[in-house]
Amino acid sequence: MASHPADASNLAAVLGMSPKSVLWVGAHPDDEGYVAPLLLDACNRQGAACTFLVVTDGGKGHCKLGPGACGTADNGGAPPGSVGAFRVAEMQSVAASYHGTLLELALEDTASATVAGDAQNWNQTYSHLPNDTSVALIQQKFADVLTTVNPDVVLTFDPRHGVYCHPDHRAVGALTLSAAQQVAFDYRRVFLVENTEIYLGTDGGVHERAWVPGDSLLRAYDAASAGTWHARIDDYLVHKSQYLPSDLIGYSLVAPAEQTVSLLQLSTLVVGGMVPSNPAYDAICASENAWWDGHGVCPKGNDTTGPCF
Repeated sequence: MASHPADASNLAAVLGMSPKSVLWVGAHPDDEGYVAPLLLDACNRQGAACTFLVVTDGGKGHCKLGPGACGTADNGGAPPGSVGAFRVAEMQSVAASYHGTLLELALEDTASATVAGDAQNWNQTYSHLPNDTSVALIQQKFADVLTTVNPDVVLTFDPRHGVYCHPDHRAVGALTLSAAQQVAFDYRRVFLVENTEIYLGTDGGVHERAWVPGDSLLRAYDAASAGTWHARIDDYLVHKSQYLPSDLIGYSLVAPAEQTVSLLQLSTLVVGGMVPSNPAYDAICASENAWWDGHGVCPKGNDTTGPCF
């Protein structure tokens, strides 16, 4: 990662502090890219101790390097010669670039087509009971990390949409909140990622925004002013199995005014370890709640939504 002079002003304003430690909780190797500009600022410039909890090995991800170049698809465990092992190695390199610590659970990528099914299937890896519908053991894994790391700030997915409705993302967000309740972790230190994926607008420009831009509780980390937007591209380039350089051109075309990491602080939003229903957020994944179709939900230039790919 490139080095620049430290400027804590924007980071501290968004997070309410200049954190000495940050925990990212993601579903796959490469998910941290959504918050890469902020991580570059916190971990590299400010010197915060950064930890990456990654739940799956990403073993069902497509390999952009060509047939067989990343190994064979796997169902978790990142066995030698697998896509999962290749992607875990990429994630190790990324964590090192942030001077961070990687905690890789290497569970099954996209273990289910539903949010609840994901959590239950991950739990079965620890319970060894194929029909177990509990999530207590996987939640305990999250709780143990929260207790051990005890970060100043936690960054994770919003369980209501997970950026583009991927059930793995949503399940990770939900498990993080439940674990935070379990160990009485201060919700004011938990921030949810609210960005959309980048998309092409009717003006022909490449855009990225918060899913619900009118939410008064949103906080926007200004990566353009901080000079950290390039971290999105730098981060993804390390995940070469998932991103070719040509895939990343769009990120360089996002206007400076939209080069933000949108976050939602959870201080007053959580009831019983869950984020309450909100029509604006609930509508995002309404078509995906029963069954993940593999395409996701993304904004379109005419203010509608549709498949991401």
